[in-house]
Amino acid sequence: MKTRLLSLALVLLLAGCGQSLDYSIDNPTDAAIKLEIDGTAYEIPAQEAREISLEPGEHSLRSEQLGEVKFIVYRERQSGLINPTLSDYVIAREIYVTDESKLKNFGSFASRILLDGVEFEGAFEQTHALFIDKRWKFGVREAFPDNVTGYDPGNGGNIFSKIFTTRDFIAYFEQRYEMPGYFEQNRPANAPSAAPRQAEPAPALPSLAPEYERHSTALRELYAQYLKATDVGEQERLQKAYFDAQMAYTSATAMVGSKLPAEANEQANLFVTTLGQAMGTSAMVVR
Repeated sequence: MKTRLLSLALVLLLAGCGQSLDYSIDNPTDAAIKLEIDGTAYEIPAQEAREISLEPGEHSLRSEQLGEVKFIVYRERQSGLINPTLSDYVIAREIYVTDESKLKNFGSFASRILLDGVEFEGAFEQTHALFIDKRWKFGVREAFPDNVTGYDPGNGGNIFSKIFTTRDFIAYFEQRYEMPGYFEQNRPANAPSAAPRQAEPAPALPSLAPEYERHSTALRELYAQYLKATDVGEQERLQKAYFDAQMAYTSATAMVGSKLPAEANEQANLFVTTLGQAMGTSAMVVR
């Protein structure tokens, strides 16, 4: 495999202005799709995308596959893709270094994903969510370049991400890891058909051991309000209140875990992670 090279650049952080969030409605399939958002019709050709701006608040999406879906867009969040076909996407990460000797500064990081019954191992994240918030540098129809100009935090390189459609990811994987034909060679002959997918609503918060639960009331109530917050001012209030409530919960439970079994602490970690991810997302489906 070739080493990806990083050139250094001065990075300027510019604050965004305006309330609207910009999304790309993506169609990774081989057929055109039709949908409506807030009553406006969109036709997305095969393997193409359309750009749209949405104000914070409640919206509706209608398509033949999904029916009618109500969702809320949240202020000052990182938008990304709208995935009306609920297709699988893969976010892959690559290390870029100023020279090959710097690779030793980066440890290995790997996970396993499953596409059509075939397992892939690497720095990959898989999702088929209706809203996929942007956490990549290179978009669906951009390639990982061999060289990139970017920021080095001090270890001689950086990690950049790209989002792939399933088809493009398989091609990338087989070329990048020098494994031509890997997907077809490992694809099960009689893999069961995938169950129809529906747009998933905002996640429910997990239950907690009583020792944790007694401190979670403020966060649970805040989250319940946030899932209905269509007003920008209310969203802002709850986003600010979340920080204070999270700090209070963390302080109150700091010593709780040492007296509880591992399962209770795992649930507590899941509670915090689920809540944090939901509060940070740009849009959620209304239950």
